[in-house]
Amino acid sequence: MAQHDVETVSRSGMRMRATREEVDSILSRWQNGAAVESARETLEKYGMPDEVTEKRFIWHNNGPWKRTMVVDEAIPHHYPKEHTDSLYQVIPYRINRDKACDALKFDGSVLIDAVKGEIGSRCDKEKANFMTTNMAVEIMEGRRSVEDARRFMATSMLEGKNKEYMSSFQFTPMSEESARDPGRRPEL
Repeated sequence: MAQHDVETVSRSGMRMRATREEVDSILSRWQNGAAVESARETLEKYGMPDEVTEKRFIWHNNGPWKRTMVVDEAIPHHYPKEHTDSLYQVIPYRINRDKACDALKFDGSVLIDAVKGEIGSRCDKEKANFMTTNMAVEIMEGRRSVEDARRFMATSMLEGKNKEYMSSFQFTPMSEESARDPGRRPEL
């Protein structure tokens, strides 16, 4: 497989290789302009996706992310300003179950999977996903309240402040193995 080719699944379910031209052709059929923009920005930064379907592109272990996915969808979101969400990004992180609800109260775009040990965000831009993930972790680690995190993110994003929170993690991501939490079987 050439470096620019990726595996995709056709509508019939058959596996095939996707070239850049095929990826561009798929993008030309997407309905959501913001998703197209997110996909193009992600392609430019991280190269060809590892998985391609008619409605989604997925990258694995790209940059600091465990997984990045752009979906041809437009989920309306009004915080901290109006936009549509279509860019999903997650990292390995052991979820503090006692504080997970607070992280979800902070922003509905926070993505949490305690069993897999993943945290991340769904937004329109990678910088917003960095910011949201940083805030969710700070809430779960007890360093910020929900209200403080909402104010900090809104001020930072709308006024262009605290750019380090929009370009990198302000904590150390975990290994996939140490992030998982399969739970415990109850004693009967």
